[in-house]
Amino acid sequence: MASDDFEVVAFKILSYLYRCMKGGKKVDIAALRQLVGCNEAYFGSVARSLQSKGYVEGFVFDGFSGVVIDSPSLAVMSDPAITMDGAMYVGENSRMRKAADFAGHAFDVALSAAVQAAASRI
Repeated sequence: MASDDFEVVAFKILSYLYRCMKGGKKVDIAALRQLVGCNEAYFGSVARSLQSKGYVEGFVFDGFSGVVIDSPSLAVMSDPAITMDGAMYVGENSRMRKAADFAGHAFDVALSAAVQAAASRI
């Protein structure tokens, strides 16, 4: 498994969204993109796939490029979040467990720092 495999990127997106939700933090798309560490088109493709499967909601995409849009005006209309199905998928899917093992402790530390730095929802 490689750091840019679909499953690893999906795991990182879902993990960040879940931790933000549990911690009462606002999702920061720029921080999420940096945490995931892939190009914008690939990030958008994975996020779009996760949203079409019902694992996440609230992402808004550029109609032409498929890139995730995160302008301040759209942030008011849409707030990306993991769904219950997404949380179950991360916890129960064998490919997600392999992605978690691959990402390892270094990702968990980076994830904690990214969520800690996020603004509070309150």
